[in-house]
Amino acid sequence: TEAFQTIPPFVFVIVVVVIARPSIRSIILAIALVSWPAVARLVRAEFIALRHREFVQGCRAVGMGDLRIIFRQILPNALAPIIVTASIMVATAILTESALAFLGLGDANVMSWGSMIGAGREMLRTDWYLTAIPGIAILLTVLALNLVGYDQDRVRQECGLGGGVGRVEPASRLSRARRRGLRQRHAHVRGP
Repeated sequence: TEAFQTIPPFVFVIVVVVIARPSIRSIILAIALVSWPAVARLVRAEFIALRHREFVQGCRAVGMGDLRIIFRQILPNALAPIIVTASIMVATAILTESALAFLGLGDANVMSWGSMIGAGREMLRTDWYLTAIPGIAILLTVLALNLVGYDQDRVRQECGLGGGVGRVEPASRLSRARRRGLRQRHAHVRGP
C-alpha cells in the first residue's frame, strides 16, 4: 500500500487511462487502483485496534472461532469509519472522473459533467450557463455525499455506536442541554 501512496493519485489515474485507452472500464479501474490503499489501511487499523478489546477476548474465552469473531464481532464494529470514508471516496471519484472528462480523457460515448464543462469552455463569455450548470451539479453532489458521511458519523457518535473519524468532538449540544435540564429538575432531590 505504501508504494501506491507514493505516486500522485491523479497522475497515476491519467497514466492508467491513457495506457488502457479512455473507456468507462479503464476509468473505473484507474480510480479503484488509486482508492484501495486508504481503505485497506483503515480496515487494517480498525481490526488491529478492535482485536485487543474486551468483547473479542470474551469471545475467545467462550471458544468462538476466528472467522466467527471477525464476521460477527469485529467487522460490525469497524463499519462506522469505513462508511464515512466510502462516502468521501465516492465524492473524490466523481471529481476525478469529471477532471478526466474535462481534459478529454473520458469515454467519448458517455456524457459526463466534466465533458459538459470542457465543451462549454469555448462559449464561456456568451453562454456561461453551459459550464455553470454542470459545475453546480458536481458541487452539490460532492457536498451532499460529504454531508451524508458526516451525518452518518455524527449519528453513530450520538447513539454510542462508535464513530468520530478524524476528530475529537465534545458531547453534543442536545445531550448537554438534557443534562442541564435534568440537573435543574432534580436539584431538590440532592438537597443543599
